[in-house]
Amino acid sequence: MREVITTRINGYFITASWGPRAETPQDIAARFFRMIDGFKSINPIFRQWTYDRNNDLQAHRGDFADYIASKIERDDFGDINPNSGYWFGVRSPDDLASDRRFSIQCHAGKSIGVNFANDVIFRQDTWVQPTAEFNSYSIFRSALLAIVDAWIPETVEANCHWLVQRKTYDSHFRPAWMRYLCPALAQQAKPPASAIVEYLPNGGILLSATEQTFDVDNPQHVAAAEEIAAALESLRPG
Repeated sequence: MREVITTRINGYFITASWGPRAETPQDIAARFFRMIDGFKSINPIFRQWTYDRNNDLQAHRGDFADYIASKIERDDFGDINPNSGYWFGVRSPDDLASDRRFSIQCHAGKSIGVNFANDVIFRQDTWVQPTAEFNSYSIFRSALLAIVDAWIPETVEANCHWLVQRKTYDSHFRPAWMRYLCPALAQQAKPPASAIVEYLPNGGILLSATEQTFDVDNPQHVAAAEEIAAALESLRPG
């Protein structure tokens, strides 16, 4: 493990990951809108999304599966690779204040590869100074659970970029503000005493370092995140 010296990057994000899963654009669109609909109840800022040069997402809800189909992965020669899934994303409208802008990037439908072949990333602009209003535990926990409900991932982390930038970690489960484990991984987990543990109705588990907005300058927050990661180091997904 080595220290990484870098420019401090702000912003918070959530990353959900799961293994190979063959899905059609229609399947993926259904999951995607289940997530988006879950976001709507969290905060008004999550009610509007745009894609592909400011197209309004809700206005194109009925044909969004066709858009996903057009985003099939291609190789360096432009040929379709049907087993490698689809890449697409949405973002907040450009007319919102910078601290209110978020984006979602999805890679889904990949049916080949190793652990964590597919993922969804929900993030705030990395160069925005985070504000407590939009980076609260309540908002990020709710967003994380909406992603779990829609995508049924193996693991999800809510994190901040600067915590990730501090070091290079060898484990599958690096330190995070919050860490979700699917039922199979939850059965193997032995949370440390420092973790805030929430057993979920689906059999999964949510481990949190703090119920405050994660602060990398708070030694207790960082220590708890690292203790959770250390406790999960022996887990193996898949």
